Amino acid sequence: MRPSRTRPWLWAAVALVLIAGVALVTSYGKSSDVEDTGVKSGSFGTPVTRDGLLEYTLSAPICTATACTAGITVHNVSDVARKPGIAFATAYDARGAEHLIDAVAEIRGNTALLDDLAPGAQITDRLIYAMPAISSLLLRETPGSPGISFAVAG
Repeated sequence: MRPSRTRPWLWAAVALVLIAGVALVTSYGKSSDVEDTGVKSGSFGTPVTRDGLLEYTLSAPICTATACTAGITVHNVSDVARKPGIAFATAYDARGAEHLIDAVAEIRGNTALLDDLAPGAQITDRLIYAMPAISSLLLRETPGSPGISFAVAG
């Protein structure tokens, strides 16, 4: 009989597929054009909320040749526990192509963005994208939220 082995890469792959599925469902039929969707603008370092559920404070991304990382603080301003989630944080490159979060890197880094956040509580973590440059970030509080857009200078 073979000994039982844990396969963390398998769980990371399953998480990535689930996150991609949620992102596909939430973005189906939607435009990434800020003017047409009612997206709210945010500024790096300034707390902002769209729907009054989660308040975000985002730091400008730091990019290398292969990845970009942005610091994020999420404050639950609602009266019920919520998951901040990583599926609702999308990056766009200079061509306007959508990039999902690097779920494997987030899970390996033991992200707190997948945990329940109690009412009034806040967490500080990071968003990791497997891309060399970001032109904007879009955060959504819920799948149907138009979101908050952060333009990256550069």
